[in-house]
Amino acid sequence: MALVERLHEETGEPLDPVARSAAIAPLLEGSPYGAVYLLGPRKAPVGYMVISFGWDLALGGPSTWIEDIYVRQNVRGRGIASEALTSLGRSLAQAGVKVIQTCIRADTSALVQQMFERAGYVPREDDGIWRRAL
Repeated sequence: MALVERLHEETGEPLDPVARSAAIAPLLEGSPYGAVYLLGPRKAPVGYMVISFGWDLALGGPSTWIEDIYVRQNVRGRGIASEALTSLGRSLAQAGVKVIQTCIRADTSALVQQMFERAGYVPREDDGIWRRAL
């Protein structure tokens, strides 16, 4: 929860602690609608990723949205998030997922955009949605 709070503080989108807990608790309890992945050592994670599951009619199968991806500032630039994106793609492809999507705001740093490009994500025209077909 502390990592989620840090992300929302850094992005200027703070959530009320009660609302934050209510939003993430079902995922931590095994909801079929999404998952939370901790990045780094289990006892001392350095980041996390939240994904949600859906269906893509055009591709005829399951889809996934990356809702959040966060790595603590003091360990950024070491490839942790890039490895998480690569591993996520491999795992989801094996599970039959057809596409991974995320929304990248226009004011997101060029480094973040480059990370997604290196991981195989392609931006759609002018709507901030980036996709990686699997």
